[in-house]
Amino acid sequence: MSQEDFQQQVIRKFEEYEEFQKQALQKISELKADIDDRFTKLDFDIKEANIRLDAYQKSSGQIVNLAFGLIASATVITVVSAVFKR
Repeated sequence: MSQEDFQQQVIRKFEEYEEFQKQALQKISELKADIDDRFTKLDFDIKEANIRLDAYQKSSGQIVNLAFGLIASATVITVVSAVFKR
C-alpha cells in the first residue's frame, strides 16, 4: 500500500465517519423532538386529570353537605313534629 493509497483510505474513513455523525445527530434531534412532544402531551394530560380530580373533590364535598343537610332536616322535622303532637 502506497502512501497515497493510505491517505485516500484515511480520508474516505473520515468522510464515512462525518456522514455517520450527521446521521446520528439527525436521529438524536428527531428523538428529542419526539420526547418533547410526549412531555407536552403528558403535561396536558396531567392538567386535565387535575381538573377532573378537583371537580370530583368539589362534587363529593357538595354531596356530603347535601346528605348532612337532609339528615339534619329530617331530624329537625321529627323533633318538631313530636313537640307539636304533644
